[in-house]
Amino acid sequence: MWLDPLPDQRAARSRVAEGQAMLNSMAQFDLTESLVRGHLRDMSGQVRCAICLARELFLLPGAIMPILATLAERQPPFATGPCGCGGAGLMFLLR
Repeated sequence: MWLDPLPDQRAARSRVAEGQAMLNSMAQFDLTESLVRGHLRDMSGQVRCAICLARELFLLPGAIMPILATLAERQPPFATGPCGCGGAGLMFLLR
């Protein structure tokens, strides 16, 4: 009986490629989150929204919004509040 291993190999390669893409995406999220956390710490006590952070860090607001949502759940040291521009933002609490 002849078995064609190619479909299984293709499926395995596809799963590996998807896994690598997911790891790259997670690593990028972690790196961006670290950058945002550090910037908020440096600006301690000042609220920043995703748009203002994006402008200050030269990133896209869409990359920062999920990070702000994640950090907002970590209270303290983060707290929500109004940004200087009027948008909803986040700040690192002074210690």
